[in-house]
Amino acid sequence: MIGLLVQSALARHCCTDDRQIADAITVSVSVSGWDVDDVADERADPEPCPHLSPGGDGCAAGALGDMCEPPTDGPFGCVLIAFSTLFLLPDQASQRRCLNAAAARLAPGGALVVEGFVPDPDRWNQGHSLQVEHWLPDSVVLTAGRLDPVNQSIETLRITHTAQGTTVIPNRLRYVLPAELDLLAEHAGLQFAGHYADLTGSPLPDRPSTAVSVYTAP
Repeated sequence: MIGLLVQSALARHCCTDDRQIADAITVSVSVSGWDVDDVADERADPEPCPHLSPGGDGCAAGALGDMCEPPTDGPFGCVLIAFSTLFLLPDQASQRRCLNAAAARLAPGGALVVEGFVPDPDRWNQGHSLQVEHWLPDSVVLTAGRLDPVNQSIETLRITHTAQGTTVIPNRLRYVLPAELDLLAEHAGLQFAGHYADLTGSPLPDRPSTAVSVYTAP
């Protein structure tokens, strides 16, 4: 089911990441994307894409926008919130607004597809983690993390140390487990359609690292 939703020629296909725009336009669908990253916006080509299949009528349009108030009314056959983008919103209230906005822009029978990671409990030691991403004699890249299971938040610091100095990039996520996402989608008036391991519709394993949740509009 999910493979058909994402890969078939829907009337419109809305996504939140420019990499998903590039994937979707190869199957002759029209794509509108919103991103909070101006660098990503520069890579999203608003003109018809040269990689469309012969005879395809799809196009890609990228713009900056608020996920909770997308600058379009739709309707869309499918709304895709990809790569744990929903988790970048700071709290449950913002995440609920985002899902409500997505639901309001779905055509009847359209689908909301939400992709997100599932936290690995083995990664955390008393609520903390430290990972070495890169190691050379003169440089190192580390990621330090802190987990707050009560507020469902993860804070990370990406630390890069070289001969030129040290830089620190902070990040914060508010993760949403599939069961909570089901309730938020129900609150938005959507119907549960399934949980999957990926966008191809693979079955969800017992201990998934990623979950793709699908909901449909009545």
